Amino acid sequence: YSNTAVKESLMETAIRTTEKIALSISGVSIILIMLIVAVDAMGRYLFSSPLSWSYDFVSYYLMVFATYFALSDTFRNGDHISLSLFRPHMNRKLKAGLDVIWGLLSLAIFTIIAVGAWEATMSAYQNRRYLPGAIPLPVWISYLPIALGSFLLVLRLGHHCFALARRGHNAVVITEGENAE
Repeated sequence: YSNTAVKESLMETAIRTTEKIALSISGVSIILIMLIVAVDAMGRYLFSSPLSWSYDFVSYYLMVFATYFALSDTFRNGDHISLSLFRPHMNRKLKAGLDVIWGLLSLAIFTIIAVGAWEATMSAYQNRRYLPGAIPLPVWISYLPIALGSFLLVLRLGHHCFALARRGHNAVVITEGENAE
């Protein structure tokens, strides 16, 4: 193994471990959404006493964690929306080249999102901003998963583009086949 291959393997392991943790948090968020919505509905219709905080908590916190913490793993598994009209007719080298180009464009866009969300997180934290509602919830917590999830996707995209440029393929990321539709 070359020094570059060892570093690439370590990077893949670090990204994959972080993706697993983030995906677990995303899954827990979805379970909490289901439980809170069910309890809120029962409270509303059986006891005329809904949870006053449930809508804001689910909308501003849990949905954001569920969505952004699943981004990178969703990309790795080829579960994002993709158009493959011409892809089956391309040779491997052209596919890899185009994948690098769109990967770098995606990396640039998600870097902007990650940096902007991080700045918004820090600003909301430093200025002690709270969401209006029955219970004042800190705004920065709703921005944090956008920054972290986008940053994790940036790492995954960068690693993917590096592998494509170096070897012409990346066995870790599914780009076509059963999962990629």
